[in-house]
Amino acid sequence: MRIVYFIQDTGGGEIKIGVARKRQLRRRVGKLQLGNPSELKLLGVIPARNAGELQRELHTTFSDAHIRGEWFRSTPDLLAYIRQRAVMP
Repeated sequence: MRIVYFIQDTGGGEIKIGVARKRQLRRRVGKLQLGNPSELKLLGVIPARNAGELQRELHTTFSDAHIRGEWFRSTPDLLAYIRQRAVMP
């Protein structure tokens, strides 16, 4: 099963919207943490058969908050979406 995940950089508050296989999530978070001086916090995941498509939709929906790559500013709308839709693995 693939998931869309939301990881927040606790230093600046930015949120990464990414895709991974559920069983590879811990490894993915670990790799991201190695290259980041601030602590990263997993905000939640959305399991989805169409995870890649959902990720693209989310990138489009929150494009006004886009920073670079898969990173977005932490906006009230994005945080509300995560609180309403995402679960902890």
